[in-house]
Amino acid sequence: MVSAAFLPLLGSFAPDIINGVFALVGVGVGTLATSRVQRGQQEDTHRRAREDARQDRIRDAYMTVLRAALAYNRVAAQQSVVRVGETVEARNQRHQATLTSLAETLTTADLVLRLEDNDPEIVDLFSTLTKAYIGYMTERQINADQPGSIDLPTLQAEERVMLDSLNALVLTMRQRLGSNSSPTAVSRRRWQVWRR
Repeated sequence: MVSAAFLPLLGSFAPDIINGVFALVGVGVGTLATSRVQRGQQEDTHRRAREDARQDRIRDAYMTVLRAALAYNRVAAQQSVVRVGETVEARNQRHQATLTSLAETLTTADLVLRLEDNDPEIVDLFSTLTKAYIGYMTERQINADQPGSIDLPTLQAEERVMLDSLNALVLTMRQRLGSNSSPTAVSRRRWQVWRR
């Protein structure tokens, strides 16, 4: 207990002490509130950065799959053409080098699409295109080894399946790139280069 001699002194200082305590409590509460707001803003910033990075990885995977699809189309279209000064063997080696160079990046793109995109449609469409490409190229090779063994309508039907698969893949990828989120300027420029 406080002695009676100090009561008059305590009474005169009480409002100053109470005001000081309230000021300190106010500063503490304000600091905590500001800290929580800043922490929330930082978490939002990190969440957006992670989502942007994920979208960029998915876009890059889409671009890899699209490059492979266009390479399939290019190789199939050039299969009946030999450049001036090039042998059939050299052309086939060039085509094989083109397709082999895509193999590793396609594996990575496949993993990204399966793990991060959570939409198997692109993977399925590319798988359908790959099967159609292999079917078409096999039919062409059989016909080259044994001319006339496969009639022209069958070859044209195989080519149509391959081209339809390519068109379905490209259309779906365009929709995905346009609808998931707006691409960054760099991704948009890369997409415009491949659209041509």
